[in-house]
Amino acid sequence: MEITETIKEGFIADRATGKIVDFRKPEEIVRQSYEKELFEDYDYKYEQMDIEVSIQRGEKNSLKNKSERADIVVYTTVDKTKRDPHRDIIGIVELKRPTRKEGVKQLMSYMSATSCLWGVWTNGEEIEYLYRDPKSGEIRRDYVFQIPKNGERFEDIGRIAKDKLPPKMAGRNRIRKILFLRKNKLIKTSKTINAIETVSFMSFLIRFAFPTATAAAP
Repeated sequence: MEITETIKEGFIADRATGKIVDFRKPEEIVRQSYEKELFEDYDYKYEQMDIEVSIQRGEKNSLKNKSERADIVVYTTVDKTKRDPHRDIIGIVELKRPTRKEGVKQLMSYMSATSCLWGVWTNGEEIEYLYRDPKSGEIRRDYVFQIPKNGERFEDIGRIAKDKLPPKMAGRNRIRKILFLRKNKLIKTSKTINAIETVSFMSFLIRFAFPTATAAAP
């Protein structure tokens, strides 16, 4: 996307939309990084994305609708002229600066008010994935560890249910800090998680992914 206007120092053109954004803000650094990840790792086109999107919730002219905006919205179509702002949303990403932890409930409210199928909360160091239950329509947080690629469904990628987790790993905050799965299969761990817990969870993942092989091991 060609940018013709002069950009002030510290500002950049958003990689997905070309809109001018303040790159001095920590949360903007997180946004540019995650847009790249959506494109490179999950095959979503930049043309499918928009930023700072107002989501209609409750009364049309409420102050909340005017002041709160979704950080990244992913649509089903690349054609902006044919988009329904609420019915054509695939995913929503809520971003925070690295030191911030809140925002998951806000993301859930965005998802509930739209057609959104998946959501991501991240501050660049921790991440949590949400999804809409295909049967009930309920927004769920139960141990999804990635989002579908463009064209995939959650049924295609699977998820790990809470009752299959080791007892030590059952706390949601623990899980959120331990796992940050990437396409390159690296596991990022928070500094607050000790080595024993990390090894324990990695062992669990191996048992979950390869139950036959581990059962046959002496």
